[in-house]
This record gives sequence, structure tokens and C-alpha cells, in this order.
Amino acid sequence: FPVRLVKIRGSVISSEGRPAEGVMVTAAPRNANDSNPLFGATATARTDSNGNFTMTGVAPGDYTLNARTSQIFTSGGEGGNMTFTMMRSTGPGGSEGSQEAGAVPVTVGGDDMSNVIIVTTKGATATGRVVFEGGSKPTTNSMRISAAATEDTGPMTLISGSSTFTPEGTFEIKGLTGARVFRVTNIPAGWVLKAIKVNGTDITDNGIEIKSSEPVSGVEVILTSKVTEVKGAVKAGNDPALDYTVVIFSDEPEKWRVPTSRHIATGRPNQQGQFVVKNLPAGSYYAIALEYIPQGEWNDPEVLERLKSKATSFSVAEGEVKTLDLKLEGM
Repeated sequence: FPVRLVKIRGSVISSEGRPAEGVMVTAAPRNANDSNPLFGATATARTDSNGNFTMTGVAPGDYTLNARTSQIFTSGGEGGNMTFTMMRSTGPGGSEGSQEAGAVPVTVGGDDMSNVIIVTTKGATATGRVVFEGGSKPTTNSMRISAAATEDTGPMTLISGSSTFTPEGTFEIKGLTGARVFRVTNIPAGWVLKAIKVNGTDITDNGIEIKSSEPVSGVEVILTSKVTEVKGAVKAGNDPALDYTVVIFSDEPEKWRVPTSRHIATGRPNQQGQFVVKNLPAGSYYAIALEYIPQGEWNDPEVLERLKSKATSFSVAEGEVKTLDLKLEGM
């Protein structure tokens, strides 16, 4: 049946109380499974020199209006011709790279909406350093740390939550708010993440709640050269299995729900039919060898709950090499 598409009019105000010009505003559906086929579309608009925007073609439904000021567009032109120039965003002191974002929930019905106000915030800055335990200190040039949102916290998830490390091993991430979990990539060979702490408190798996007005300092990224290794073979009946997927997962269900959990890993057989899984954190686990499991399904807590009754329990200590003999199982 015909659906009336409506307009949303509003304005974006910066944290300084000024109209935010050239800001992209998007309408993100809050229910991606809505039965309305038009609801999955994301409407967009851009603010004018007075911070005002008009978004057209919005279907009825529940949305979050997100505004992000990471890129500023200034308008101008002569003779009725409008032009837009993209610039680096700047903060109160004129420094490059500052970013702000804001969000407001709206429910769209059959009538146009007006006077929607979105106020943006800068978010907080997290600072810290990397600590190497064991072995000689490697270079940190290629390492990168990110602060991923653990849930939908609105547009602040759009702000770049990552940073490289300095040669001295320090980092700074700007524009953060809400629940965040830190992750490190491009870790030097022979090293693995042991823990991430904030002023002595371990936040590796549970993350931290960041308030936009409170900087986070004292973040320690602890890497260790004592790398774990889990290896072994799989049998199908009395014969060696040559095609399988080994799924290893923590025996603590709460760790299954952590984004990009360090406590879930998979392995495939090499040419000799052996599997090797490295870099698991020390702890207690389940391991199971499966004939087939769809890609990524090992991250589903419900799937892991079903598998654990058929899995083999084991533990691995820091720096330990553990050998397992597994039997091939079906899903």
C-alpha cells in the first residue's frame, strides 16, 4: 500500500552553542527488521550556513538522527550557483582533526517534522602506553590501537576511535564516549596481547564506560612474549580426519559475548592433518572438531552453548604448548 514519505527539518548546534555548517545528518533505522521495505533506506541531509537541514523522503518508523562534524563544508557562489568546499574540521583553538557528533531519536509518522535539534559533543580523549613483558622491546611503528563501541551508542561510534603508537610507545585516541573495548592490531611477531588496564584495573574483555566530559588516562597495553599454542590431530572414527574446523572457546560464557573476543578461535588442518592455534590468552577452554560450521557461526553464543556438551575441556598456561587429540563431531 502507498506510504507517504515525509520531511524532517531541524538544526545542528555544536558544543560551543554555534550553528554547525556543512554537517552530514543521517537517519539510521533503529529497527533493521521493520516490515516496511522502505524503512531500510538511510536518508541524509547536510546543514546550511545557519546549521539548518531538511531531510526528505523519510518513511514512517523509528530512527536515530546522527550528526557528525568531522568534515565541514562551506557554501558559497555567485549568480545563483551554489558551491561547496570541504575543509578539515577544527576545534575551538583552531587545531586540525577535532571531531564532534550528536544524536537524537525520532519517531516518524505520516506528517512532516520540524524543529528537531541535534547538539554535538567532542567526546573524550584516551591516552596511554604499551608495556612489553619478556624479551627485548620491538618497534611500535606499525602497531595500532582502536576503541570499538560495544553497543550502539549513536553517532560517536562513527568517530574514528583508533590511533597509531608513537616510537616511544604512547598513543592518544580522541572523540570517544559510551561503552568501549580496546583492541590492538599489527602486534610485532612473537608477541601477544596479555591485558589492557586503566590505572591498574583490567578492562581487556569488559571494556570501559567513557563519559564525553572525562578524559581517560593511564591506559596500559600489556604485551607478552610468552605465546600460547594449542595443536593436535583429529580422528574420524579410527582414521585421521583431513578436512575439519576446530573451534576453541572459553569455558566462561560471558566471554562469548565480547566483541571480537580473544577467547574464541578456530583452526584448520595443515597438509599433515594437524591443526595449530596460537595466541589464546591463558585460561580454561572447550575444543571441538567439526565436519562443517558456517563462517562466523562460532561467534554465536547459542551455537557455542550447544557445542560445549560435546567439546573437550582443557586449560593452557601463559607460554604453554598444549597438545589435544579430538574426535570429529557433527553440528
